Amino acid sequence: MLSPDSRLAAVGRYQAVEIWDVVEQSLLYTIRAHQRLVQAMAVSPDGRMLATRSFDDLALWDLQTGEPLGAITAVAGPTSAVAFSTDGRLLASGYDRTSAALWRIADLTIVARFPANGFQHAVAFSPDGGWLATGGQDEVVRVWPVDGGPPITLHGPAAWVDSLAFAPGGRTLAATSAGRVHFWTYGPELIIPAQSPPQPTWSALLAETTGPNSRLTATATEFITQALRLPWFTHIGQPSAWDDTCVRLTDWIDCPEPPDNRDEFVEQQHRWIDAIKIAARTFNRPELTEFFERTRQQVINAVRQHVPYDDSSDSYDPPTRSVWDAADTAATIASFLELGWSIPTDLERRWAWFAAGHWPCEPDRTGGGPPYRLRVL
Repeated sequence: MLSPDSRLAAVGRYQAVEIWDVVEQSLLYTIRAHQRLVQAMAVSPDGRMLATRSFDDLALWDLQTGEPLGAITAVAGPTSAVAFSTDGRLLASGYDRTSAALWRIADLTIVARFPANGFQHAVAFSPDGGWLATGGQDEVVRVWPVDGGPPITLHGPAAWVDSLAFAPGGRTLAATSAGRVHFWTYGPELIIPAQSPPQPTWSALLAETTGPNSRLTATATEFITQALRLPWFTHIGQPSAWDDTCVRLTDWIDCPEPPDNRDEFVEQQHRWIDAIKIAARTFNRPELTEFFERTRQQVINAVRQHVPYDDSSDSYDPPTRSVWDAADTAATIASFLELGWSIPTDLERRWAWFAAGHWPCEPDRTGGGPPYRLRVL
């Protein structure tokens, strides 16, 4: 483990840590760190502190002198990771059998726990300090907002996650597991496997939409201009050329209740919107969030006049839900275009129904598992 200026190196030796002068290639001192094996180490961004982790304790040391600065004993279990936040104020590591944790270095107080389904062997902060990736025995990677909120769960590893690292630019996250390296990048699917084939680009302007499989291309400005001019919901309840791909509903009263937040249909929309929020924070572009909200409100204003929309209602009112659904979909596409991202196929197909004057309200689940047939009004 090297210090940020590469002048010092920390080397674990069973229960101890040796500090070496890299330039002089000489041993400066030895820290008698733990009663059990030193499992992980990290150097603070300013190069002043060393964190060491053993099976049942975590300690901080002055890297220049080797003097102890504090210890945390309320930890347990194997872990191969400890990490400082980019501002040096927080420390992350595995906590117990089913979680990782975050401590405030100033007073070594625990400020957050991140639940999982097994020991967490790996932790890593994003370069902007806004996200913490955790992974371990449960064979998944979770990316947590440091300031609170649910994680983004990434699948791919088929065994324990051993280590995690963000690329310097923050767009790529890497994980090692069972001798393999897995990569994810920030993109249209929120975080997608880097080795996956790219999403197809659009090949026609919005105005040329002719069916649910059409591919579209436009700048964000062009898209918004076209979207605000659409004949919103003018074909609701009417037949379309695509009826073989959907379950036809003929009246608002036929619409089912909205899917709950665990529904795959809703979760996918949330993941797309979360992708925009991640990009805004990762690339330090708060205007992206403002752009999304502004576009969403523009679409609501344009759409609401075409249906019996009620400001005081909620998502259990189908006309109100249709307006919010249209606004979320349009604002998501416009934001992806603003970011230069390709549009996921499911999102394109969803948009094609709106562009044709219909409302794709939800998948029909009467047939069991996916693939679903879409309910369309």
